[in-house]
Amino acid sequence: MTSPIAPPGAQGAVRKAVQAYIAGGEVPLLGTVFLGPPRLIKGTDVFDGTQIKGQMSGAAAFLHFQHSARVRAALGGATSGKKFVDYDVTLVLLFRSAQRISDDVTADYDRLIDGCVALIEADRTLGTKGLIFEAGEGPFGIQVDADLPRDAGSGTLHWWTSIRFNVRQIATT
Repeated sequence: MTSPIAPPGAQGAVRKAVQAYIAGGEVPLLGTVFLGPPRLIKGTDVFDGTQIKGQMSGAAAFLHFQHSARVRAALGGATSGKKFVDYDVTLVLLFRSAQRISDDVTADYDRLIDGCVALIEADRTLGTKGLIFEAGEGPFGIQVDADLPRDAGSGTLHWWTSIRFNVRQIATT
């Protein structure tokens, strides 16, 4: 028996596609988007040159694939079929701000989160035209979970946030 061939959207390909889409999406205040958890998030990752000069807030992000599932569907007859491949993806954000007025911090944070959600909603295939069938759809939708902001010293505030969404492929088996 030969070993099965990885579906066209093996996890690594999906991860790279999601990262490329989010990194290229021009989300306000979003700097570097890493494929996975970095060992260290530096200031240059948060403020990577994409922000306006003198801007006081920014963010870096990484992808975390928390869960995946493959479910065969009886579509295509007795000898072939389709398989739903689902990935529960989390976009983990570190928002950093040196704004002095808390309402300004919150306004910047909201711009970042709204921009990320709007980008995911803008194209259900995340720009892949075939690799990804849909993202952020169905009953799971797009979910945002945020920690309370914390003082990081030196007048800087850190705010960790997770944006979770499902990515689905339909692979022929």
